[in-house]
Order: sequence, then structure tokens, then C-alpha cells
Amino acid sequence: MAPLRDPAARQPSELNSGGPHAGEQFREYPHGPPLPIYVTPATPDRIRAALAIAAASRNYDSRDLRDAVLQFASDLHANGVPPERMLIAVKQLADNSTLTGVSDWWRSIVTDRLVRWAVEGYYRIDLSGPAPDEDPPR
Repeated sequence: MAPLRDPAARQPSELNSGGPHAGEQFREYPHGPPLPIYVTPATPDRIRAALAIAAASRNYDSRDLRDAVLQFASDLHANGVPPERMLIAVKQLADNSTLTGVSDWWRSIVTDRLVRWAVEGYYRIDLSGPAPDEDPPR
């Protein structure tokens, strides 16, 4: 059995030392460089409008809503936004939407549906087939 080594006694190697000026570019950040801030290039206005219509009609499976979520997620992907940031944005849209007068259970169902559509749009895949209000192909 190999003896346990003290990680504090570890000496930096030449490969990861970074040279004589290592760390100078981030000197003003005591805890390392700042995390990147992702700008959401796609506006979620179309999703908000589709959610408002869906809430008024109580139809959360509409083709307009699905298309809006698919396009939003696809735009985020095209602009380099990581998938986890896309999911956060979609969930925030669901939380801040006009889903008034619905139970927590139903809100959860709608959020799950939006997330599924967002994943489909982001990765350009189809997980469920056509929306229920769409005629099947003949």
C-alpha cells in the first residue's frame, strides 16, 4: 500500500505553473476570474405571448407555443448558450408566465412540456412526435 501524501505539500510542476506572470491578468479577482455572463440573444416574447394565449384558452399543447419554445432554444444553441442556461431560461419563463388559476400539479406538467420542447429545439431532435392539435402526416 502506498503511503498517503499530504496535498498541501504538493509542488507545482513546470506544466501547470503558468510561467513568471501567471495570475497577473486576474489579480483584481481574489477568487479567480469571473464566470462568463451569457447574453440571451433570443427574446422570449413569442413564448410569453403564446403562454398568454394558452392560458386564456387552456390549451397548453398548441402548435404556436411549441414552435415558439423550439425556436427560442434553437436560437440560444446557435448563439453558444450552454444547455443548462437554456433550461434555466425556459423554467424561469414558465415560473413568470401567466399560468394563473392552475394547480401546482398542472403548472409542473406545463413546465415539463416546455422543457421537453426546449431540449428538442436545442438539439434539433423530436422526442414526442407532432403536437396534439396538428394533423398527422398522411
